[in-house]
Amino acid sequence: MDKLLIRPKPYTDESLRGYILRLTEQNNYPTTVWIYDSVGIFTTDITSKLLFIKDYNGLNIDKLAFYTENEKKVLLSLSFFNEIGNFQDVYPKEVNSALVRGINTNRTKVCPECLKTSPYLRKSWDITFMTCCPVHKILLLDRCPNCNSYLNHFNRGSSVNQCKCGFDLTKVQTTCVKDEDTLLSSLLTKKVNNKFGNVKSGIIPFSRLPLLHILLIMDFFSLNIVKYFEVNHKRFFRDLPLYDLHNIFNKVVNIFLNWPFGYYEFLDNFRKIPKNNNYTGVKKEFGNLYRHTFSYFNDNMYSFLTTAFENYLYKEWNGGLLERFGYKSEYISGEQARIMLKTEYNNIVKLINTGEIEGIVRSRNEKSQILVNEKSLKNFIKKIDDINKLYVSSEEGAKLLGVSDYIIKKLMKDQIINAKRKQTINNKSNDWIIEIKSIKDLLYKIEKNAKPANLVALNTEMVTFDKAAQICRIGTVGFIKKVLKKEIIPYAIKTGSGIKKFSFIKDDLFPVSYNLPQKVVSLPALDNSTQKGNLIPIGGNLTQSQFAKYYGVTSNIVKIWISQGYLKVEKKLITARSINEFLHNYIGLNSLVKEFNNEYSPMRLLMALFSMGVEPLNKKFSQKGYLFDRKMALGALKNNKQKIYLTAKEAAMELNISQPAIHAWIKKGYINSETNLNTNFLRVEDLRTFEKKYAWLSMLNLITELKEPYILKELQQMGIKPLIIDENDNGIPYIFNLKDVQIFLESRLVQGDIT
Repeated sequence: MDKLLIRPKPYTDESLRGYILRLTEQNNYPTTVWIYDSVGIFTTDITSKLLFIKDYNGLNIDKLAFYTENEKKVLLSLSFFNEIGNFQDVYPKEVNSALVRGINTNRTKVCPECLKTSPYLRKSWDITFMTCCPVHKILLLDRCPNCNSYLNHFNRGSSVNQCKCGFDLTKVQTTCVKDEDTLLSSLLTKKVNNKFGNVKSGIIPFSRLPLLHILLIMDFFSLNIVKYFEVNHKRFFRDLPLYDLHNIFNKVVNIFLNWPFGYYEFLDNFRKIPKNNNYTGVKKEFGNLYRHTFSYFNDNMYSFLTTAFENYLYKEWNGGLLERFGYKSEYISGEQARIMLKTEYNNIVKLINTGEIEGIVRSRNEKSQILVNEKSLKNFIKKIDDINKLYVSSEEGAKLLGVSDYIIKKLMKDQIINAKRKQTINNKSNDWIIEIKSIKDLLYKIEKNAKPANLVALNTEMVTFDKAAQICRIGTVGFIKKVLKKEIIPYAIKTGSGIKKFSFIKDDLFPVSYNLPQKVVSLPALDNSTQKGNLIPIGGNLTQSQFAKYYGVTSNIVKIWISQGYLKVEKKLITARSINEFLHNYIGLNSLVKEFNNEYSPMRLLMALFSMGVEPLNKKFSQKGYLFDRKMALGALKNNKQKIYLTAKEAAMELNISQPAIHAWIKKGYINSETNLNTNFLRVEDLRTFEKKYAWLSMLNLITELKEPYILKELQQMGIKPLIIDENDNGIPYIFNLKDVQIFLESRLVQGDIT
């Protein structure tokens, strides 16, 4: 057989056997058998196969696709293979139900009004539970009003618009249905045509199921309604008129309206019907409905149904709850709940009565029966666990903060940290627990006010947090308050835990007082950067030790300044006039650091001054005792802050690399440096240039959070080689061109490993 002469394309919502019928008519074949024989699909159960295609391999649809010039997937979509047949191995129970009663394989239903506008058979009409047209709001037609026989468009002589007797089906007087009675047909039409538009929420969650599972539920409840509420007739699908089936199917839909209350009403009515059985317990009132519900609908997608049944039994039935048929109940006994909470029965009852957990307490046979919703119980346990995870005991809080238990209680009392009574199952506890976040917030505030320890001169005496509080004589809590108010500046030494990782300059902790006379005079204001409020006695003198403490240097340095003529001494005392002249004309390196609020280290300021041509007046002396011309040094630094230099140690800290690595890269010529005072110094500008050109493993580790060996392995696999190959294993770290490594970073971005 050649290709069909007339090959119309199928409609998207057309049935496969209806499409073959339309091909027969348009090609003027006397019967559909001509096409069936030609494509090799003529069998005794042809309608079953064309509707359902349970055994797709046994149906030669390739020839039909060839003769009609259609793709196989298009023809398959006209059958129920995609919705049903394709799942026979996954959902055999649902597929079998759909095959037996879900799809009508022996009759045809049509909408006369639809045939008037578009004469072809709709796929949705082949569904058993499709009883009306949701578009025209009329009952479908399954019998010919002329010959009173069931419509069968596959007998010889049938056509789309006519019965086999020749009656025109488009001229039938139709029966209207109520708007609300079209809910099911509207849903089935959308499921068949894959149109998931606005489905009325009244039948959710039923409407969210796939078509295959909707058919199983409709079949299950239809059988139970007919058996217990209508007529006990096993063949009612075949024998009852379409109008009666329409009413039965709408009763099923009513079960899912206003979920779950429609279902509860169905169960109420079901219990009232005499069952005439010898069962006891739940089966006595519900018969096989209980057993079948939990055996047929044991898949998770039906949980809304089984859960509603459990909830109904929980609220309305006092016969106890049973776990059977492989279904695990949502409710557990009071004994199980008591074991899970490790408490007593009376506490379970209290939690139920206060609404902390969902449950019920019934009096049964002179005993109390306790049923608890397991999910609500687990949520309650998780709630307590989650709260406790956010808190620690006062002892653990004291360790985190690095203070004693006595201090932690005072901090709680002053509300510097947050605390509460520990929550237990019976809500009775005298133990205090401390919010971990409040401890972290306190440490963060202290650290935010802190300055790096490398800004402190090497000869400066530092003290711990506890020692600092003792010196100030205000206690640890009072001292913490002053730190939070920025009245005292901490320095982060990054050792120890809690507040113990902060230290303080000893001389900052109390006012300078050397038992001087009460009459004092302030230093003259030389410029905006002059320290104000440093008090020197009128006509009084200071010892070398007193002046050393006042100026923040050692006594040995003061002796050298005296020997170099910068300070004058009379009778072993430095005169007030000499001090005023010294402060007016000179400034030491440590004082320069304080002038800039400890923003720069002494070495960094020293190199900045060198780079601007400002050298110390006593250059041959030790750096700790350097003196500069006051106006020249302050003026140069204020106008040229951008020319600050870094030491190799400071550069290593910025790059998160070891100091030997910096020296190795300098030696290899990757970083420019200058040498002064027998030390390598790097300009900040040169360091930024280096960062723009090169990458190293610790940097890549910080970006990708991958361990360095894995990074190196991936780079090698990508053919990216390091610029330095340390064959002698001297510990020189790998360095790469940043452009080469960019490919690696972009690949990690694509994989979602970094943001």
